[in-house]
Amino acid sequence: MLIAEIGNNHLGDMNKAKELIRAAHESGADIVKSQAFLARDITSGSMPKEFYRQCEFSFHQYVELIRYAQEIGTDLFYSIFSRALEPLMIHQRYHKIAGAQSAVGFNFVEKKDAENVLVSVKEGSKKPDLKRARILHVSEYLTTFPGLKNIDLLSEYYARQAGYSDHTVGIDACIEAIEIHGANVIEKHFTTTRDIYFGGVQYRDAIHAALPEELSQLSTRWGNRV
Repeated sequence: MLIAEIGNNHLGDMNKAKELIRAAHESGADIVKSQAFLARDITSGSMPKEFYRQCEFSFHQYVELIRYAQEIGTDLFYSIFSRALEPLMIHQRYHKIAGAQSAVGFNFVEKKDAENVLVSVKEGSKKPDLKRARILHVSEYLTTFPGLKNIDLLSEYYARQAGYSDHTVGIDACIEAIEIHGANVIEKHFTTTRDIYFGGVQYRDAIHAALPEELSQLSTRWGNRV
């Protein structure tokens, strides 16, 4: 499973969000992922509060994007960061628990140990008790040392192959995760441009996101491996 994480690279523009979904699909992503939240619930984000106010959508807009993805032949699902948006779960086939969420008790995901749930586990953190969920090693933001050996450790601990959630610049770490460590899920941020700024500051997730040609290359390497 190759997941393209469009995150907030849409900056709250529905047309841009649809463009990102379409471009990710056309670049070889199996599934597209984003984030669903209400700005009032974001207390420790990397950007100013105004950024999250601009980027949030209404419940119906989030559903509209899921339906748009289905129309063009792919799936879209969200990491849900606001309890008021929990009903989105009935509209999406997959669910993601981010590392920050797993540390505070799997908020917003009722069935946290199912095959359609993906859980990020940070290196050195407490390993949750999970029998069926898909486990992903998650790298630190913009690190040059992604700690990919943790994929092997997680695979051994859970007795099933772990995947990888990448936050490094470029796609080299993803390729190594696939070809050396056998990752069966790759989650990589995706954008059509890295020129995404708010308040004169480049948006962090755009810095390490793959461009369409990079995601296509990653998809090809993935296909060759399979």
